[in-house]
Amino acid sequence: IRKEEPATLRIEAGSGTEVLVEVLSSSAEPAKAGRLAPGAVAVLSNLAAPAEGHLVLRLSPGVRRGGPGESYRLELAPGPGQDSDPEPNDRPRDALALDLARPAKGAIGPLDPVDWYRLDAPGRLLSIRLVASAKGALEIWDDEGDLALRRRQEVEGPEGNVPRWQSGPDGRIYVAVLAAPGESSATYEITIDEAFTPEVATEVEPNDRASRAMVSCGSEAVHGSLDLASDIDWFLIPVPRSGQTVSVVIEAPQAASNLVLDLFSLEGNVPRF
Repeated sequence: IRKEEPATLRIEAGSGTEVLVEVLSSSAEPAKAGRLAPGAVAVLSNLAAPAEGHLVLRLSPGVRRGGPGESYRLELAPGPGQDSDPEPNDRPRDALALDLARPAKGAIGPLDPVDWYRLDAPGRLLSIRLVASAKGALEIWDDEGDLALRRRQEVEGPEGNVPRWQSGPDGRIYVAVLAAPGESSATYEITIDEAFTPEVATEVEPNDRASRAMVSCGSEAVHGSLDLASDIDWFLIPVPRSGQTVSVVIEAPQAASNLVLDLFSLEGNVPRF
């Protein structure tokens, strides 16, 4: 499969044989891999090789669950299919570049459980929106020397979004779209755009660690949200002078009655409980 000739691949496993499917890069490393259950059908759209090299498809038998018979049926058709961006992009190193406000359309499924994207937008306030035809998950990673997961959001309905995400000084973020376990396949559209600046002080992600704590502006109220059970919001409260008494008040709906407030003092650069 060459770069200038993208193709759509349809694989149907035989009724008695599991098929192992691997898409290899020019270096013979698996750029995509998965198992196809007996009798299952999977489609890989817009397979295209990198600028230098080509892709190789390798099929091998898995567990046989019946007598002898057809191991698989393979159809290769020219054209990108339902993916607007080329595959494989299953690894951070193969992440596809996104442009602000330009939607990217893709598909995930048994042989394509994750799609990676990257965006360079130093110091920008961003909104991230995912619309999917089935359940899935949205992950946001940043690269501050080491690639690290900063947010995972399960998308139960047709849409999931992160309304405000502040990119770091280096500006590169990675976004992964993942298929939910048990879902056969899904199509999606992901868009990263500039977020509007709210008129009132509003919490901005990521602030889930002390080093990214949002600075509170004195007595001004800050509006925020905890979207996940594992979500944590950090704030830095400036105290003008030593020994001054500070009052912290939280107002939340009754449904959020299980909120936990921890207070830390800052000793050097290390928060102490």
